[in-house]
Amino acid sequence: MRIVRGRVHLAVGGPIDPALAWERYARVDRWTWWSRHLDRVDVDGDELRIRPGLTGRVASGPLVARFRVDAVDEAARTWTWTVRVGLLRLRLEHAVLPATQIGTQREGTLARLVLRGPLPVTMAYAPIAAVALQRLVRR
Repeated sequence: MRIVRGRVHLAVGGPIDPALAWERYARVDRWTWWSRHLDRVDVDGDELRIRPGLTGRVASGPLVARFRVDAVDEAARTWTWTVRVGLLRLRLEHAVLPATQIGTQREGTLARLVLRGPLPVTMAYAPIAAVALQRLVRR
């Protein structure tokens, strides 16, 4: 974990193919599998794949947050979304990279996340997000 200009940066590597990690991100019906702190994901409409403008809710225990997917680049395997709970707003920027692209000799995937929001909140959420990312990139 690194903090740069008030943003929390996470990067987690794992052995799976980047295409599989991307599909786990891209399909909202898979989020609760790899992101165990989420109990439920509901989207507005019938779409199950992320796309710009997709909205919905994520629930973790009694906490329910609204979200909006801001950007998706399937080719680059990046996406950004904004999550809101009351007046609190977090922006999460995700990327899935082949491990060979980052100069390592191993194969697999590197999942990156940049958290933007109030630093006490992003710092508190970072360990939870790191565990989720570890599950995202594992077999």
